[in-house]
Amino acid sequence: MTKKTVFAYIVIIGCVVLLIGSYMQYRDKLSSVKSVSNSEVTPNVKPSENKDDSVKPLEVSIEADELKLLTANVDQSVQDIFLKRSEAEEKVDFLILGSTALEKG
Repeated sequence: MTKKTVFAYIVIIGCVVLLIGSYMQYRDKLSSVKSVSNSEVTPNVKPSENKDDSVKPLEVSIEADELKLLTANVDQSVQDIFLKRSEAEEKVDFLILGSTALEKG
C-alpha cells in the first residue's frame, strides 16, 4: 500500500469517529432537553390561601423610545398601532404565538 492509501484510510476512519461522536453528543443534548421540558410542564403548584382566584394582569409602563426598540422587528403597521395607542395612553394587548418547531433546535 502506498502512503496515499494509508492516509486516505486514516482520514476515513477519523471522519467516521467524528460522526459517531457528534451523533452521541446530539442525542445526549436532546435527552437533557426532554427531561428539563418534562419537569417544566408539570410544576408543583400549591393551592393559594387567598380566596381571590381572579387573575390580575401585569401593568407595565413603557416609554416611547423603549417601545420603538421593542417593536423594531415587527411590521410597520404593528409599530404604528403600538405608537398610536401609546400616545393615546390606551391599553395594548399583545399575544405572541410560537411553534413547537422553535423548541427543536
